[in-house]
Amino acid sequence: MNRSPAAVEIWKRRLRAAAAYVIACLAASGVWIAINILPPWETVFSGQREFLQVWLGIAVYAFGFAALPTMLAVTLFKKTAFPRGLGDVIGGALVGLCAPTLASVLLGYPFLVWTQDNALAWHAPIIVAGAAGGLCYWLSLGMPKR
Repeated sequence: MNRSPAAVEIWKRRLRAAAAYVIACLAASGVWIAINILPPWETVFSGQREFLQVWLGIAVYAFGFAALPTMLAVTLFKKTAFPRGLGDVIGGALVGLCAPTLASVLLGYPFLVWTQDNALAWHAPIIVAGAAGGLCYWLSLGMPKR
């Protein structure tokens, strides 16, 4: 097994990026809940445990369906001349735009496809949550410049 300092540093960076991605998914799902569900709090959740189950369920959904678009967005914005923080926020918004469409195609749910009349109402909170997740990703990594 290669335990050179360079190999250890590469693994540290990968683990830090994975942890930041988990934090970003938790933050994005929290923002989505705040936009969509929290105003009628008493009528939706009967207690803290139910709220936690919904929050973690949405975070797992975001974690799974946003992984590929996130990798593509991060790679794209790293290779361009975009400032890193702005690129992560815009990338998060793009992931919020793409991930539900990817999920609807893979799972066969037509309600998230852009052809419906209320598509913007479905996607706007997810795009805002994705941008918040991108911001949390960038902050979790320690605000890298590149």
